[in-house]
Amino acid sequence: MSLPNHERSQIVIPAHGMIDIRDALTDMLNEHGKDDKQDAADSERRQTLTVDNKNFHFDVGGNPRGTFLRISEVSGSFRATITVPEEIWDRFVASVEEATEQKDDQDDSITV
Repeated sequence: MSLPNHERSQIVIPAHGMIDIRDALTDMLNEHGKDDKQDAADSERRQTLTVDNKNFHFDVGGNPRGTFLRISEVSGSFRATITVPEEIWDRFVASVEEATEQKDDQDDSITV
């Protein structure tokens, strides 16, 4: 199923789950990074992380166009998926790390 031109698929990560997501992404990148010479069909892997009532699935796969990381958010009957091509994994993880740091900075600035 493809989305109409101006619609975007997105996943929502609860703030308290961002560090777990970052760690899972880093583990996947380390395990299936660009230095891995396995055939893409042999490198199909799934890692699952549960935060609140949501499950996040991280699947490394491949097709004739290259290797990718598919991240799916599943909650009840709702499912959203994004696909991240291998060539931007480093930048993607860096973006998640930056968002985690910003969240930590916001937490530090809140006084109770």
